[in-house]
Formats: sequence, C-alpha cells, structure tokens
Amino acid sequence: MSEFSALRAQLQGELVLPGDADYDGARETFNAMHDLKPGAVALVAGPEDVVRSILFARDHDLPLAVRGGGHSLPGFSSVDGGLQIDLRRLCRVEVDAAGRSARVGGGATWGQFNEAAHAHGLATPGGVISTTGVGGLTLGGGIGYLSRQFGLACDNVVAAELVTADGTILRCDETEHADVHWALKGGGGNFGVVTEFEFRLHPVGEILGGPTFFKPSPGVLEGFRDALATLPSEFGALLGLTRTPALPFVGEEHHGQPTMALITSWTGDDDGISDVLELIGGWGEIIGQHVGPMPYTVINTLFDDLLPFGLRNYWKSLVSRSMDDQAIDVHCRQVDSVPTVESGVFFHPINGACHDRGPTDTAFPHRDATAVVGIYGTWHEAADDDANRQWVRACYDDLRSHYGDGEYVNFAPDDDPDAPISIYGENYERLSRIKREYDPQNLFRRNQNVRCPPS
Repeated sequence: MSEFSALRAQLQGELVLPGDADYDGARETFNAMHDLKPGAVALVAGPEDVVRSILFARDHDLPLAVRGGGHSLPGFSSVDGGLQIDLRRLCRVEVDAAGRSARVGGGATWGQFNEAAHAHGLATPGGVISTTGVGGLTLGGGIGYLSRQFGLACDNVVAAELVTADGTILRCDETEHADVHWALKGGGGNFGVVTEFEFRLHPVGEILGGPTFFKPSPGVLEGFRDALATLPSEFGALLGLTRTPALPFVGEEHHGQPTMALITSWTGDDDGISDVLELIGGWGEIIGQHVGPMPYTVINTLFDDLLPFGLRNYWKSLVSRSMDDQAIDVHCRQVDSVPTVESGVFFHPINGACHDRGPTDTAFPHRDATAVVGIYGTWHEAADDDANRQWVRACYDDLRSHYGDGEYVNFAPDDDPDAPISIYGENYERLSRIKREYDPQNLFRRNQNVRCPPS
C-alpha cells in the first residue's frame, strides 16, 4: 500500500512491510491458528509513534490491531491487511524500590517485569507464562500465583498512560480520567493503547514452589477445594486436569497419561512449609513431585517450554463459585479425555484478596468467585483443529450447569459475539458508555468488543 510510505517517514520506530526480511517475525503471534498478514507492522518507539499510527489508521480507514506480548488467543493482536501497532520495544521497567512501585512499558512481558522487580525483592500478581505481555493480561484482569494474596494484576495498577482513538495521550488514575481508569481494570483493549502502567509492588522473595502430579481421583479436587476455603492467602496454586509431560521426576509409565497436576506457590514463612506439603500429600496418590524453595521469577516460567509460540489454541472458561460433588464427578470423567499434554482443565484461584473489591469496583466483575476454570485446547497440527475445538466445547457444555454464567475475558475465543455481555455482566452498560466517550467509532474493535450504546 503506497500510503504506508507516509507513515514510515513519520515514525521514530520502524515500519515493517510484507516482503521485508523481518516481516514474518514481526507478525508472529502466540496462537498459530491465526496466521494473519497485516498490511504493515509499526514497531513504535514511544507514545508519539502510537499517536501517529492511530491517526494514520483512522484517516485511511484501516483495521487496527495492537500487539503487546502477542498472546491474544483469538488472534486479536494482529489483523489481515490493516495496521498492527507493535509495542514490544516499549518494554522498559523502572522500579522504585523505596516506594514499592514500578513503571512498566506497554510492550513488556511478565518475564521482563518479574526479573526487574525481583532484583529488589518485590513482585506483583502476574500470569503463569513469562512470555505473556503485561498489557494484555492486565487489561483483562490478570490472574496469577499471587492473586489470593495481593489481588489481580489490574487491582495493582495505580495509573496508566493511554493513547485514545483521537490521538490524545492521557494519564489515567483515580483522580484523572477515573472513568477510563476503572474501565482499564478488566475491560480489555476497548478504550485505547496503554503505553505505560504504574504498578504497586509487594515484598516477595523466595517461595516454596513447583509441581505435584497425582493419579486422578476425587480426593485431589476435594482437597484443592477445601484448601482454597481454609488455607491463608499465602497459598497460591494452580490445579490442572491434564496429561503428564515427560519429566525426569515422573516415572516413564506415567508419561502422557491422565493426571491431576498442582502447581504450588507458598509465600508464607518457613514454619508453614511442612504443613502445606503434608496437607497436599493427603489428597491422593502422588506419582511425581518437584517442590522446593525457588525465586518467585522461576515459577512464572514453568509452563514456558510446554506452551511456546507456534502451537494451535482454542480456549474457553467458566467461573466457579463452588465445586460440588456432581461437578467433581464431571471433572474426573473429563481428565481421561484430555487430548494432548498441552491441554487440560485448569483452576485459577480468585478468592482471598480478589474479594477485597466488589463486582462493580473494577470492570472485572467476578468478585464472588473462587476460581476461573480455563478449558485449554492446545495442539500441533491443523488437521486436528476440529477434534480439539469439539473437545473444549464439550467440556464447557458439561460444566455450564454446575458453574453457571460468567467467563474470563483473557480465555474467551473469537466465535461468540455475545461473549462480552457474559464476561462483564452488570458492568457492560457502564463500559459501553465509556466506550462511546473514548472510542465512538469503534476503532479499537480487535478485542472482546464492547459496543457503544444506541444514541
């Protein structure tokens, strides 16, 4: 497109076009199901480049996508034929150790953020894969191992620098542009491009972390359910119904077989470690365990090798407020049908400190829930697309009557136009009004899209 030459001349960063040597690398995203080919990729050097790119897309009526870490499961971080704004060069992390805060570029990954904060013995809740972008995860809420103790990632956002659809650069916090500051805490990329976040940090150093693999049994699910109800918030965890990867501390006879895998993250004092391990040991038959002291930065990388860029993904989610015996029976049947070692049904706890806010205090509404239940279909070959999507949908349908309505925006697919209403519940109407104020033409629509209300 000849018009792109004008944008190239305006940018301080780099504009990558089809045919350029680094084009395929620039357009790569996490989910290989979405092999999109943008007309250009703007590797922006700062917020002013974002302004120029937004105005260019608007003036030329181009579809626009925003890439932070590239982990958007529905492929929203790229676009066919349009302009992809790529934030990966905005990855600077500045830590104020005394003030326990950090300024984080909108293109930083959680690995970059965690390393910078850990150098000062600090952290904030983040994701479970270190290559995930800080921006995308946080704008959707952001669930991680520290969430029971310190809330969601979005709960720890003090301020954000936002470029809106008309090219305005705003500082958004609780006093300036407080409406969109509220909307950014779970409302996704509907309102503009966040070029910088300011996060609150917490003292976190070495933790007790790592995986425990069990033979599948109802007792594991019962033990996990009871632990979330009784253990202090220093107990962070992730439970997956999956297949056992080929790890050296698990016998070969179990490799590829159904398992219930617990990832433990204990940030409490050393006196509680033996009690936690003893409790977990009573849940069922352990077939492999590798739990011990580690830096917090390590636990965020445990899934990196299992879930690299380039696999095919289709995910859905439900919100659990309780897990009764009937739901446990369904889960025990599901674990036998998990199609690959990368797939599974995973429980992400969101009780504890996540309940310190009410359902309308942020755009993320699920403040009465115990866990987000993610149903992850991940596989290698395009020929297996239909079978894996069908497995995810069947698991979702089997569980809906037990868990009810509600979804998590970061795990929602691209094939349900009504998903945002389920995702945001009673907050949808307020988000829609804010959308009309900041993006009335719906320029930012490559997301779980909130629509403007009828005028």
